[in-house]
Amino acid sequence: MKPLGSDEEYELGDYQKNLRERANRSIQQLSGVLSQRSPDAEGSEVGDAVGRPRSAAGGKEEAACSRRSQSDAVNQLKILLLKQRKETSPPPSPSMRYSPSKLPQGEGAAGVPAIQDLVPIIYNQSEYIQHLEAEVKFCKEEVQGVKQRVQVVVVENEKLQSSLTKTLMDNTALESTLNESPGVKGHAGFWPGSRMPQEIDDSHTWKNKLEQLKALHQAQTETLEAQVTSLRRELVVSQRECEEAGSRMRERDEMMAALRSVRSSHQEGQQREWSACLQVKQAVEMAEEANLHKARGELLCEQLSRELCRLRERLEREAQGLQEKLAEVRAEARSEARRGMGELAQTVSSLSQRVAELEGQLDRVNRERSSLTNQLEETLRKLTNHEQESTKTCIDLRYQLSQAALKRDETQGQLRELAAKTSRQTERASQEVEKLSSVLVGCQHRLEAVQKDGSQWQTEALSLAEQLANAQRQLHLTSRWPIFPRWWLPAPEQRPAPARRPGRSLSPPQPTVEVSEMGTDVAAVPRGAGGAPSLQL
Repeated sequence: MKPLGSDEEYELGDYQKNLRERANRSIQQLSGVLSQRSPDAEGSEVGDAVGRPRSAAGGKEEAACSRRSQSDAVNQLKILLLKQRKETSPPPSPSMRYSPSKLPQGEGAAGVPAIQDLVPIIYNQSEYIQHLEAEVKFCKEEVQGVKQRVQVVVVENEKLQSSLTKTLMDNTALESTLNESPGVKGHAGFWPGSRMPQEIDDSHTWKNKLEQLKALHQAQTETLEAQVTSLRRELVVSQRECEEAGSRMRERDEMMAALRSVRSSHQEGQQREWSACLQVKQAVEMAEEANLHKARGELLCEQLSRELCRLRERLEREAQGLQEKLAEVRAEARSEARRGMGELAQTVSSLSQRVAELEGQLDRVNRERSSLTNQLEETLRKLTNHEQESTKTCIDLRYQLSQAALKRDETQGQLRELAAKTSRQTERASQEVEKLSSVLVGCQHRLEAVQKDGSQWQTEALSLAEQLANAQRQLHLTSRWPIFPRWWLPAPEQRPAPARRPGRSLSPPQPTVEVSEMGTDVAAVPRGAGGAPSLQL
C-alpha cells in the first residue's frame, strides 16, 4: 500500500495556492471598481465584468449555472455601490433635504435592483454554500472512515503474513527434523502404525491452504487499491468543490461587507438630514419662545413699577409710626434699666457673702485631699512591693516552664525517632514477609507443577515398561516357537555378540528404564543381544 500523506499535502498546497490567487483577483477587481468614480469608466468596467466569460471547472452544468448567478449578483452589487457613491459624494442642498419628491427618479430605476431584492439572492447563496460545506464535511468523514478501514486491512494483512511465516517456519522445521532423524526412519517399519503418510498429507493440505490464503490476500489487496484510487478521485473532486465554495463564500462576504457599508452610509445621510431638520425646528421654537418671554417680561415690568410705587408710600407711613414707637420704647427701657441696677447691687452683696462661705469650704476640702493623697501613696508603695514579688515568682515559674518545655520537646523528638525507626523496621519486615510469601507461593506452584509432571511421566513410564515387557515376552516366545513366516519379521540389526561369561544363566535381558532429573525426554534404545529395547525418560 502507498502512503497517502504526501499526496494529501501536495493537494492541500495546490488548494491553498488557488485560494490565494482567487482572493487576490477578487480584491484587485473590487479595488479597481471602487477607485474609479467617473460614470463612463464605471459603465465600461461593469460591462466588462458582466461580459467576462468564466470557464466551468470539471465540465458540470450545475457549477456553471451557479457561477453565472453568483457573477450576476456580484455585478449588481458593484453597480449599486457605484451609484450609492455617486449619490453620497455631492453635498445635499437644503432644497433637496426638504423636497425629496424633486430627486431624479429615473437614474436608479433602469437595470439596478433594490437592496431588498439583493437580500434573498444573498440568502440563497449562503444556503447553497452551507449545503456545499455539509457535502464537504460528509466527504471528509467518508475519507476518514476509508482510511481507518485501510489501516485495519493493513493490520490484518500484517497479522496474516506473520501467521504465514510462522506456519512456514514450523513446516520447514518439521521437514528438517523428519529428514535428519535416521532412528525414526529405521524404526518406521518396525511398528505397523507409522506417522509418515499422515505428516505428508498434512504438509500437502497446509500448502494448499497457504496458496488459497495468498490468492485471497492478493484479491483483497487489489480491491483495496481500487477503492483507494476511487477515493482519491473523489477527494480531488471534493477538494475542487471546497475551493469553489470557499471562493463563493469570500465573494458573499465581500458583497455583505459592501451592503453593510452602503446601509451605514445611507443611515448616516438620513441621520444627518434628520438632525438638520431637528436643529431648524429647535431654532424656530426657541425664537418663538424668546418673543413670548419678551412680551411677558414687558408686562411684568409695568406691573412691578406700579407695585413699587404703592410699596414706597406704604413703607414711608410705617417708618413714621415706627419712629414714634421707638421713642416710647426708649423711655420705658431707661426706667426699667434704673430699676435693674438697684436689684443688681443687692444681688452682688449677697453673692460676696456666698463666696466667703465657699472659700472656707474649699480650705477644708484641700486638707482632706492632702490626707487622701498620703494614704494613696502608702497603698501605691504596698502595691509596688507586691508587684515586684509577683514578678519574681512569675520569672521563676517561666524558667521552670521553659525547662519543662525543653524536656518535653526532647522526649517528643526521641519518641518520634523511635516511632520512625519502628515504622521503618515494620515496613522492612512486611516487605521481606511479602517477598518471602511471593517466593513461597511461586515455589509451591512450581512444586505442584513438577509433581504433576512427575506423576504423569511415572504413569507413562510404567505403562511403557509394561508394554516393553509384553513385547519382550512375545519376542522371546516367537524366538523359541516360530509360528509366522520369516519374511514377515523385520531384519535384525547386525551387531557383535557380547562374550558370555562363565557362571551366568542364559536368561533374556530385562528392559532398563532411565528417568532424567527434569522428566522431559523419553526415548526407546535397544539393548541386549536379542535387540530388546529399553526406555529412557
